[in-house]
Amino acid sequence: MNNLKQILYSRNSWSQVKRLQSSSSSDSCIKIPRRIERGPTDILYALGKTVPKDPLSLSVQYYDDPFLVPTKKADYRIYALAHASGKKTATWIFKKHADLFPNNLSDPKIQAFMPPVKYTDKSQVSEEMLLDAISQCNVLKSLEIYNLLEENVSNETKQALLELLCYYNKTTYENEHFLQEQWFMKINYTKIWSHIAEVEKLYQFLITQNSATTALACNTMLCAYGKWNQINEVWSLYNKCLKEDIPLNVTSFNYVVASITQRVTKEARSRKALLYSIFTTMTARGVYPNVITLNNALKLLYSMPVFLAKSILNHLVIEFKRLNIKFSLGTYCHILDLISREGDSSYKTFMDTLQTMSKEKFTLEHLSDMNCFGKVMDIISDRYTDRAAGDLLHSIFLTGDNYRFLINSFYVNGYFSKYITLMLSTSTMSEFYERYRNIVPIMYIPDYSIMEIIMTTLKSYPPEVVIEYLPKFWSDMKTFNITADINLSFSVLNLIYTVILPSNPPKTELFVDAALSCFYSIKTEMDKGKNSFNTRVMGEIALLLLYNDRVVEASEVLTMITKNFVLFLPSMKEQQLNTLLETCVSKGYVTQALLVLEYSKLAGIEHDVQLAKTLYNDPELNNVNRDKLIELVGREVLDTSDK
Repeated sequence: MNNLKQILYSRNSWSQVKRLQSSSSSDSCIKIPRRIERGPTDILYALGKTVPKDPLSLSVQYYDDPFLVPTKKADYRIYALAHASGKKTATWIFKKHADLFPNNLSDPKIQAFMPPVKYTDKSQVSEEMLLDAISQCNVLKSLEIYNLLEENVSNETKQALLELLCYYNKTTYENEHFLQEQWFMKINYTKIWSHIAEVEKLYQFLITQNSATTALACNTMLCAYGKWNQINEVWSLYNKCLKEDIPLNVTSFNYVVASITQRVTKEARSRKALLYSIFTTMTARGVYPNVITLNNALKLLYSMPVFLAKSILNHLVIEFKRLNIKFSLGTYCHILDLISREGDSSYKTFMDTLQTMSKEKFTLEHLSDMNCFGKVMDIISDRYTDRAAGDLLHSIFLTGDNYRFLINSFYVNGYFSKYITLMLSTSTMSEFYERYRNIVPIMYIPDYSIMEIIMTTLKSYPPEVVIEYLPKFWSDMKTFNITADINLSFSVLNLIYTVILPSNPPKTELFVDAALSCFYSIKTEMDKGKNSFNTRVMGEIALLLLYNDRVVEASEVLTMITKNFVLFLPSMKEQQLNTLLETCVSKGYVTQALLVLEYSKLAGIEHDVQLAKTLYNDPELNNVNRDKLIELVGREVLDTSDK
């Protein structure tokens, strides 16, 4: 009752306060706040921010069906390409059989969902439609409309069409692949110019018009030659523009700077002189450089000696900072790479530049931006092997949307493989595993080579550390199907056999998993006709199985190397064989002990006579097994006269 009175009192007090407030402000004007427009998914984004990020979560694109969540690294690629393939099939059907679909597939109308229109007559098209097709970067449609118009369009439209044709040059790969497909595609930088009749015709027409039109056409062709690596044509047209005083824009000058290394001899000072002459020309013509000008100039320095490149680098950095030109990621990548060429003495300058880079916000401006993180991490890992620098670069990578600069799986693999290798070589195993767990699998799935390096590093740790962390890495290997690589399974097996087993650890399922994984892989390979396996590995497998009392599987392993002796390389040593025999005798595994002795006879290896006698004197040994033992070892060895 007291609680109820308190609640009623609180409510009454609150209502009285509200009445007093409303009466005191009755004369004031009521202001209704402006309505905030909300999208259909805004509530989902708001709810999503309330949930902490799970470093072990997988991509949301696989949550449609829990049975489709990838468990292998290769499956990520297969599923993504299958997704893109389905979209491409639907697009092909939509384009080839447009008559089967209604005219309005979307409400509101979306141009991409409209069936393609086929034009057959001049009356169906107009210059506005041509400009619209050019704005959509549709090369085929633009040419189709242009030809129907019989080239009767304005010079501005012809210039726009020339720019479109020069940019794509019969290559429309940008529009042929979906994002899921592009993620697993290597970027092909090999570009070959294809001569197109329409391009040459448009160009020759435009350069006969007024000076402004001529300048636009010349700039377009110079950029096209530069983009498609036509170096001789670049310099020929560049010199013509200088001679005839045709204005050039900054993009044209950038392509000229980028082509210096392919045009000029390998003499470094000639390249330096030509670079400065281009800058002088730009200044004289009032052309303001940009960050791409700087990036192309920095790329030229790689072909110069260190001392000369350093002086030019310092000069360029000072001048472009004076011009208030913001550096891109690619700019910092070139600067850091050039600095690191001086060796360990450049470490402080390198770190200062990296600290400056960490304070910047970046947008994609140049091709070199995409490989910055991978390249710089490679420098840190191979040239400095410095954990502080690696952590600083990784913090920059995780800042904002910087992770988007790794535009495909090849850049991601290159960056994270170097970062993991660096952390592994500069951290304790506990520190490394903490970082590893924050990366795998949400950002990166390690491949065979990385796991092989981890296994090699684990060998240098004491058994207690290996026992703690090997099961965790083995679990990841099974999850991502890396155990399918037989050599990696052999490395894990050898690690268990040489480091863990001598320390007399308790029985664990890890031993059985690793042993059986290797054994089944060997059986699969032998069924394919591969017979290059050795008995040492088979002995390690058998010992691990016997250690965990998996007698049936151990018998299968020992039977395989005795019945198919000629298919194996006899690499098992006497000590390993006696260890196997001792384990069998101590555990009372008679059948398995006889298989070990049979192998020793086939391989011509001296076995432990005392162990054979111990087995012979076992009261539980039946007559059949005793006769078999005598046959394998010999009566003289067993001293059976008293039996």
